[in-house]
Amino acid sequence: MQKFLFLLLLMPFLSVAQDFDYKNFRWEDQPARQLLTANEVKESAVILLDKRSYEYIYDSLGELHLYETRHKKIRLQDENAIQQYNKIYISLHEVLEMVDVKARSISENGKINEVSAESFKKVQELDLVGNVLMFAVDGLEKGSEIEYFYTARKEVSYYSRSYLQTQLLVKNASLELISPINLVFKAKMYNDFGKFDEDLKNHKRYLRVNLLNVKALEQEKFAFYTSNLKRVEYKLAYNLANDNKEILTWEEAADRYFDIFVNSQQEADEEISKILKRLKISALSESEKIKTIEKYIKTEYLYRKEADWESSELLNVLSKKVGNNTGIIRLFTHFFELAGINYELAMTTDRSEQRFDKDFMSWSYLTQYLFYFPNADHYLAPTEFEYRYAMIPPLWSNNDALFIRTVYLGDHKTAVHQIRHIPASQSEQNTSNLQAEITLDIAQKTANVWLKQSFSGENAMFLFPYYESLSEKEKEKTLDELLKFVGEDVQIQEKQVNKFTKNDSPLDKHLEISAKISVKSLLEKAGNDYLLHIGNLIGKQNYLVAQERKLEIQLACPNQIRREISVFIPEGYVLKGLENLKIHREFGTQYRKVAGFRSDYHLQNNLLHLSIEEYYMESDYSIAEYEEFRSIINSAADFSNVVVILEKK
Repeated sequence: MQKFLFLLLLMPFLSVAQDFDYKNFRWEDQPARQLLTANEVKESAVILLDKRSYEYIYDSLGELHLYETRHKKIRLQDENAIQQYNKIYISLHEVLEMVDVKARSISENGKINEVSAESFKKVQELDLVGNVLMFAVDGLEKGSEIEYFYTARKEVSYYSRSYLQTQLLVKNASLELISPINLVFKAKMYNDFGKFDEDLKNHKRYLRVNLLNVKALEQEKFAFYTSNLKRVEYKLAYNLANDNKEILTWEEAADRYFDIFVNSQQEADEEISKILKRLKISALSESEKIKTIEKYIKTEYLYRKEADWESSELLNVLSKKVGNNTGIIRLFTHFFELAGINYELAMTTDRSEQRFDKDFMSWSYLTQYLFYFPNADHYLAPTEFEYRYAMIPPLWSNNDALFIRTVYLGDHKTAVHQIRHIPASQSEQNTSNLQAEITLDIAQKTANVWLKQSFSGENAMFLFPYYESLSEKEKEKTLDELLKFVGEDVQIQEKQVNKFTKNDSPLDKHLEISAKISVKSLLEKAGNDYLLHIGNLIGKQNYLVAQERKLEIQLACPNQIRREISVFIPEGYVLKGLENLKIHREFGTQYRKVAGFRSDYHLQNNLLHLSIEEYYMESDYSIAEYEEFRSIINSAADFSNVVVILEKK
């Protein structure tokens, strides 16, 4: 999608081709050893230098090329770092030619060991991340430095991103965009306020940013790592050889993707019309039409994201039953068009990676595809075959998106675009509910439990789309493992799951598991009394520690958890310590609580009834709300440790 060379075919201002800046790069023969602070020396490893350059340059024929240059230097300060970095991997994604590559190690006393050319080896499909160039570095010891450099000629892209932060301290991180004088790039820094410097020199434009002492970003619970890294987004904004009008805008993206998905390959419409006729959808409501089309496509066709270009051609998709990203979206689009369904195409990001930024018109944000149906106010994820109509991956919601709608001017179709917000799902759509009845067998020191678990929405997605495909043995094992939330010593007498298929939506049909089990670990002998580990019935809950929070709290989606538990008290016994069953913590506004944990009980004769509710109404919470959020998480952990005493009268 990035190869829009038609934008740049006009002759540039330059009359002759130029060499790229790093064509004859040489590093220092005897590099000086950089001093680190006392705290920096304590780190396992420190990135001393991470410099990257992206240069766009015309050749003698006026064709544009892109050269990526990377220069990196890492100090290894313990055995863990040596083990982690004794092999280096350079991505070959979109690389057309490796122009230059070299590497070396430098010992603490200054001894240099050059990596031989034969040591660089191409490795295919390394852990499914694509092809890489790998080299091993021998003879490393504490205090050694690894330094490597490469220049690669890559497929020309006019928008991209680069991360300037890692899990290690980076002493010096920089990014440089170099382009012919007629091509003007824009760049924006995220999660930092780095200053960009612009310069004109030798008929070239330079756009640079340099960050010093970039602290390592550590993982924090309930936060997305990648989206919080310091990064630069950049895009080509102007071609001055054409005019001063900004290019690669949202409007151009809407027109371009409309042509790709809607306004092309009409030769396949005859075959699609025949399929629609066989599906007999003409008398159905719009929602039923959508569900029928989705079921047909997601049952009959195989989605392969990285399939070759033939899998983007509709006639090939129809005949071979395989489609790549473009092919499957085209298929849905043409089905909806011919069925007369009112829809819009929406493009957004996975917000755990990057949030969509409507104010920076980079097409790199257009990575996840959805269909929106205005009449029902629902969405559909065409390439996510485990999701069904009205449910989409939660990380694509609570996010802005580019919406593209078809409008008709007479017989002519055209695109209208708009940036709108995709709301998060409601907490009541994503539920985990438990009903349990406990009978205590004192003679056998056992708790007999009847329970029913019900999961809806995103909380059901851990199993809902896959259960039907499991073998009977795998189903048995899966259910047995799920029921061990009460205790590892669970003995299962009966269990069953409600009937559903992968074509059902867990918004409409919930995942329900019911069972009769016995658990000895719930009941513990203590002299003449017994300890009832009633908190075990909500499963193991972890505490969230007090900390100086660096990142905002981010959840995949709002959700609710409800538990109703009844305990039949044996004759001759009473329960003590019931006051620990009452917990009530909430926060939010006077008019709307946004998160909370509430547990309460009612005791009548020999029956104890517990009601427990835990809820998170929002996906995002500020750093200032961390302590309140932590109190909710820890309330659940507190309850999971509650023990009441079964005291003999």
